[in-house]
Amino acid sequence: MKQIILLLFIFANTLVYSQEELFSHNQRDFSKGLDTKHSENLIGDGYCTTADNILFDEGNGFKTRGGITAISSYPVAGKTCQALWSLERSNGEKYFIGSFEDALYYTITKTEWVLIRSGLSWRLNPLQATVYNDKMFFTNGIDYVFYFDGNTYNDKLYGEIELDTIRGKYICSHNNKLFFGNFYDNASKIRYNSDGSDPTLVASYPEANYEFMGYEDGDILMGLHSSRNALIGTKKYSLWGLFGHNYTDWGAPQRINNDYGVFSAQTLQDDKGMVNFLSNKGVIAFNGSSCQKIDMAVEDEFLDCENLKGEYYYWQNTNSVDWNAGTSTGVKLGSQEIYLTDMKKVWSSSSTYPTAFSSGTFSS
Repeated sequence: MKQIILLLFIFANTLVYSQEELFSHNQRDFSKGLDTKHSENLIGDGYCTTADNILFDEGNGFKTRGGITAISSYPVAGKTCQALWSLERSNGEKYFIGSFEDALYYTITKTEWVLIRSGLSWRLNPLQATVYNDKMFFTNGIDYVFYFDGNTYNDKLYGEIELDTIRGKYICSHNNKLFFGNFYDNASKIRYNSDGSDPTLVASYPEANYEFMGYEDGDILMGLHSSRNALIGTKKYSLWGLFGHNYTDWGAPQRINNDYGVFSAQTLQDDKGMVNFLSNKGVIAFNGSSCQKIDMAVEDEFLDCENLKGEYYYWQNTNSVDWNAGTSTGVKLGSQEIYLTDMKKVWSSSSTYPTAFSSGTFSS
């Protein structure tokens, strides 16, 4: 009996001792996003160094990004995908739509694709799209504006609005209206349909329905985005806003910011009530009234883009005899290393390692 009690006592102490040695650290806060500027052991609280397919969430730290992650089929060989959209109609129908150069396809099954239309202009202006009135509307500034909802129109899977005045490069659904922007006759003009009108009809777009976002200011409209009660007009070097719900109360478009512009409409993204975009001065967040630069944590990634660095910046051999003879062009030789002066140089040799650099000339 004494032996049993003694054994239990020993086990109990061992278990407690092991628990005291354990160390657990639970990291849940990644609300500050990515930090690619510092090493993993130096990053501050709230940051992470890698995020693949992740959405940051202030309440739960992070969560996996929803939506379609992979589709094994491809609608047409030899063409590059330009853009992807999702249309979920009020009747429950779900369409996954893709722009492939001059052609537009949709799929429901994720395995079989159906051609909506082909022959679209795509080299000058990529196709832009928005969902409005249970349809997806498309524009590229050259072809007539057209729409898709899964129904047929004159034996076609799309309908067209045959009106020259709304053929803008950009499109946006905002405050129960359809807006178009950047036209061949004025790159700062926006046009829209009348209140309560059918957006598929030519009559819904009278000549008087237009505004200017920076009339003749020397800048061009680079995109349209809906944010709260404002239609945001993004230009290369400034931001503009059309505030209000209809023409009776919105007044003339106002300049929001003269310090930051937008590189591309594709960089405009909503995030926790903010509108984030890439400008000529970095990544910017707009909160509805002012802009803030938010890219300090990833600044080095923009500066080093397209450059070879680290181990990919040089070759290192173990034998100094490898380059005792010969000359070099566009490279810098060290005692055991060879560096590229121009990091985009490429060179070759007819010799094999380890005598590859014993003689000959290095060139581009």
